[in-house]
Amino acid sequence: MKTPRREFLAAVAASTVACGGHPSRWRFLTQEEANTLEAVCAHIIPADRDPGAVQAGVVNFIDRQLSGFYKAHRKTYREGLASLGASFVKLSGGQQLAVLKGLEKKRSPFFELALTHT
Repeated sequence: MKTPRREFLAAVAASTVACGGHPSRWRFLTQEEANTLEAVCAHIIPADRDPGAVQAGVVNFIDRQLSGFYKAHRKTYREGLASLGASFVKLSGGQQLAVLKGLEKKRSPFFELALTHT
């Protein structure tokens, strides 16, 4: 049995509203996690006379891979980004760098992955 076009469109619209009404550009990451990861990646490969990690779309690449090839690393990313929290992006660049140096010194699994994947 064919579904009439209007019924199909109504169902799609209803499912979008049920999911919060805001389609996300991210496949795995939340917007907050993506913002935090972007700040992390910006320190790993900063822009200078050449584009850095942010301009190269590294966060988008990592997000896509977390839905595929990097699926095994989802928990590490989710927990690592949660440990930094949404307030990480509000820190000054120097403060962010100090936090990341601490993660590097502790050999944080999250930081090691972010470093490798960037």
